[in-house]
Amino acid sequence: NPMDSEVLTMEELFELLPEGFKPAPRITEDDKNNNIQTTNRKLSQRVYLSIRPDDEIGWSLPIATLNEKNANNESFVDCVKRYMKSNKMLQDLKLLYLSNCPMAVDVIPYKSSEDGNGAEIDERSEGGVYFGEKVFYMRV
Repeated sequence: NPMDSEVLTMEELFELLPEGFKPAPRITEDDKNNNIQTTNRKLSQRVYLSIRPDDEIGWSLPIATLNEKNANNESFVDCVKRYMKSNKMLQDLKLLYLSNCPMAVDVIPYKSSEDGNGAEIDERSEGGVYFGEKVFYMRV
């Protein structure tokens, strides 16, 4: 049971490191020189890619949909790679794909309305087949 696992302090974690191992500092020379042309800076902070497709939508995370024709064979990473290749703004980014497993998922139910006979129909689905969307967040 994960709730029964032991919680270690930072000092206890450092004691578990191999003898002579010293972690690299999180503040780098690039941080000190304010070099914003490198990824070797701000290592203690998370970085999120946000794009601005147009002024109407504003800033958002990149969004891609699994290829319906190839949904059974296209993995999440394949979907991300396809999206990155197709987007001119993002083609030159060098990304490391850590896993095919999403880091989070969000389920968004569709709003329902009645069809006149008292039966509920999902507004965004054809014939009420789908109840909502699943949004998977990938770490790259």
